[in-house]
Amino acid sequence: CPQGQLRDACCELAFLAVFGEGAVAAVRVGRGERFALCMVRLTEPPATLMAGEQQMVEADIVGLSLMPEGGATGQIQVLTPRGLLSCPQEMPEHAGGRDQALDEEKSLSTPDTFIQFAHELYASGCEEQSTSLCARAFSQHGAQAMLGAVQRRTQLLLDASDISGPRWSGVSMEASTRHLLFDKSRDLEQWLRFLDEAGVWTRMGGAPNIVAAQQGAAEACERLAAASRLREFHDR
Repeated sequence: CPQGQLRDACCELAFLAVFGEGAVAAVRVGRGERFALCMVRLTEPPATLMAGEQQMVEADIVGLSLMPEGGATGQIQVLTPRGLLSCPQEMPEHAGGRDQALDEEKSLSTPDTFIQFAHELYASGCEEQSTSLCARAFSQHGAQAMLGAVQRRTQLLLDASDISGPRWSGVSMEASTRHLLFDKSRDLEQWLRFLDEAGVWTRMGGAPNIVAAQQGAAEACERLAAASRLREFHDR
């Protein structure tokens, strides 16, 4: 953020939560619904104040709490008018201990690659890492750009039609179509769970077109359900 913005924000109401040797602060940036979050921790003697990675939240904040998880990591819980956000924080001294999958974040440069990798992490059972990556994506690109990425990935999952792999070798076209519809329905249902549980919708705040994006994701599932039903009638 431009230094002037933060200087102005320091004069406005901010939130502070403290637990043990850790604390988290939320400072309003500018005049809109945008806050900067950062956790600090007092290390062992010689005492040093260590700051975690800054995260941006594009939603109004009405409550803040810190839930340490041991060592130098912690969970920041942010209450917004649109729901509860979980914002994992990791201090610099623990950065080298990340899972190899999170090291791949360095290659992520666009909202689309961020949302794809976060979704893949969620699908592989790494829900906390997925949530953390979403927080970084929104801090780096902003809610509007991430909203566009969500809409594009929803359409990509809906349009998926690749049946050229070895899995489909020797399978009839009718059977391939049936199983493809099943796979797409499963993937889109998981996609909707990811958008909710990783806090993607909540992080959107009041971004324009968010309702249309939510309706589009829900309608994609409904269209696949209808197509699957028609396929069942056709097979009878």
